[in-house]
Amino acid sequence: MKKELNVTVLMIISLFFGLILGSIFLNLGIKSQALNPLEYGLDSFNVYELVQIGDQKLFWFVCSKRFGQLAVLVLLMVLTGPKFVLNLLTGTFGAVMGIFISLETIRLGIKGAIYACACFLPHYPVYALAFLYMAFVFSKTQSYVYQKNKLAVLMLIFLGIFMVGCFLEGKISPIFLNFFYQHIVL
Repeated sequence: MKKELNVTVLMIISLFFGLILGSIFLNLGIKSQALNPLEYGLDSFNVYELVQIGDQKLFWFVCSKRFGQLAVLVLLMVLTGPKFVLNLLTGTFGAVMGIFISLETIRLGIKGAIYACACFLPHYPVYALAFLYMAFVFSKTQSYVYQKNKLAVLMLIFLGIFMVGCFLEGKISPIFLNFFYQHIVL
């Protein structure tokens, strides 16, 4: 139990470290005039157009992208170990989140920060849970080598959690984004 707790604490530290580095990176880019914050942001991602795509198309698009990313992550975990990959993933996600939140705060003030945070809901907490569970499964894999049925059940549970994240991102997240876009950004 303590080992899993340590992995979680390291991931949280990686996330916050990434947030800080992402924010610093953005501010250094602006300060050096290499980056104009008004040229980038949510508008450049066509978020409004994204939420207008049909539910089915968006859901399958999200599934194809996320399962491709999942395949790369599993391969990296097998080659380098789950702790390293999960910390790298959370640190990178933190940096992207830091850049995104800082950029929108500069552009739109507190409304931008709220909207940027809304872009990560409700699906990213579920993905985080799925990857924490994956780290747990990978750490237990050695003891389940001879219990293939048990390992298969654990992997099906992971895929179930992951599919819930895809569902939330493809079906529910556009509702969140549309609401926040209409009530906060406009």
